[in-house]
Amino acid sequence: MADHTGTERWAGASRRWPDHDRRRPDDTTLRGTFREAMSQVPAAVSVITARRDDGRPTGLVATAVMSYSTEPPSLAVSVSHRARSHAAIAGGTSFGVHFLAREQNGLAMAFASPAEDKFAGLNWVEVAGAPMLSGCVARFVCVRAATFPHGDHTLVIGDVVEVVSAPGAPLVHLDRSMAWEVVPAS
Repeated sequence: MADHTGTERWAGASRRWPDHDRRRPDDTTLRGTFREAMSQVPAAVSVITARRDDGRPTGLVATAVMSYSTEPPSLAVSVSHRARSHAAIAGGTSFGVHFLAREQNGLAMAFASPAEDKFAGLNWVEVAGAPMLSGCVARFVCVRAATFPHGDHTLVIGDVVEVVSAPGAPLVHLDRSMAWEVVPAS
């Protein structure tokens, strides 16, 4: 929140932070409260895939995925710097974004696991250099357009070059669980 002096006030902080200093206070209470609040916001569960430098497919589960632009059509994906797939997604040429169907909880758990080969036993194809999974509510092939490192994540913008969608209910993450069902309001 900006005031007339050009400073910002950060939630949970008792001091003002000048515009040129975007560092947030080292406050574990604020981080914990932030994480708890975000756990109450429903999010579609996605798998992000890419090719590593050695050519092997890699991927991770993400809930911080959004439409970024319609001209050109593009998506934004937030990837942790600690993720083993970070270099492939943030530094590669292309990546896949898969919005999982409600029945794909097992697939989400596989990509959330520490397993080295998350593609073992899966049917997948390569499209424009991106490993693509099947059975998803929607999947997008993206060409990396920009990256924005910030904090402990990198925001990766991808221009969409192919879209496939299918009818079905999405897999939703809420309150640290994927055991939710989307039901239309009556």
